[in-house]
Amino acid sequence: MKLEHIYKEYNLNSNKIIVLKDVNIEFKPNNFYAIMGRSGSGKSTLVNILGLLDEASSGNYYLNEKNISSLSADAKSDIIAKQIGFVFQSFYLNNSLTALENVMLPLYINKGVKKEERKNIATSMLKKLGLSDRLNHKPKELSGGEQQRVAIARALINNPKIIIADEPTGNLDTANEIEIFKTLKDISKENKIVIVVSHNPVVIDYCDYLYEMNDGILKEVRR
Repeated sequence: MKLEHIYKEYNLNSNKIIVLKDVNIEFKPNNFYAIMGRSGSGKSTLVNILGLLDEASSGNYYLNEKNISSLSADAKSDIIAKQIGFVFQSFYLNNSLTALENVMLPLYINKGVKKEERKNIATSMLKKLGLSDRLNHKPKELSGGEQQRVAIARALINNPKIIIADEPTGNLDTANEIEIFKTLKDISKENKIVIVVSHNPVVIDYCDYLYEMNDGILKEVRR
């Protein structure tokens, strides 16, 4: 997974605003990448491009050694569904569904999973994340840390190669922050790429690579 010479520009009232400036970075499996930077530095724009939720103005994005920059919307949607899992600051759980039902949702669009297998797969994922006694609890019955682990389970349920987490501990206390970063670290060692955007300095203790975004420029801080 690699970005080469990525720029992102917007036109606002006839003024050109450059949000990303010549971003070059390669991501490899079995690694936890942290990207830090102040608000407005371009982190969210970079995450959206990595997650195929937005397009660069110029540059190349390689995934599985193929340039996917010019793929159709349908092709990108297919990549998102099969290869990318998202975790956000807000958990985005359906409050009317149980933890198990929330995690099962992505399986309904996965044609490779049979109807009778969905419950077992989701149950196994929740157990893996230490939530075996919370399967039938709805989000309001769970702590913030538990809700985020349910969200992580949902992101992992289709076995994506890439996990993108945008401020995943923003709504959590210190103890749960540490648990979530530990969980993401463990996940990265399962031949996955984990990319975390965070203001939280705790992430530095868990990442393998640390980058800083400043005024649209991405720089490696620690390797």
